[in-house]
This record gives sequence, structure tokens and C-alpha cells, in this order.
Amino acid sequence: MIDKRGDEQIVTDFLNGDRESFRVLAERYSDTLFRVAMGYLHSKEDSQDMVQDVLVKVYSSLGTFKGDSKLSTWLYRIMVNACL
Repeated sequence: MIDKRGDEQIVTDFLNGDRESFRVLAERYSDTLFRVAMGYLHSKEDSQDMVQDVLVKVYSSLGTFKGDSKLSTWLYRIMVNACL
């Protein structure tokens, strides 16, 4: 089933204790994060590992997301920084 909530609502739900909401974000963005990682790392295995590392980081720091940019932009920046 496709979750129709917007990113902002999913983040809010996660921060209010709905840990399942993070799974929705991970599923929504893991392919995009993987493609970004592949562009830098050129290795499927390393890129998969990097996606996992970034998702762990995002899980622990989602409360710092201020909403000044789109969530996708924030995630992209975290992935790029992790790959550099």
C-alpha cells in the first residue's frame, strides 16, 4: 500500500513517536539515495552500505531537520557529504 502522506507529515508523525513512519521515508528515498551514492562510489555494494549508513544517521538526526528545504534536498545533501 502506498502511503499518501507528505514528507512533512511523515516527519512530524515520526517525531511524535510513530517509528513506522521512518520505514515509509526509507522506502520512499532509498532508491534515490542509492543512485546518488552510485554516482560517487561506482560500486553497488559500497553504495548499498552507504544508503544504510545514511539512513541510520537520518534516523538519529531527523529531529534536526528544520524544513527550510525539502526533505529530499536535505537527504541528498547528507548522502553527498557521506560519499565525499
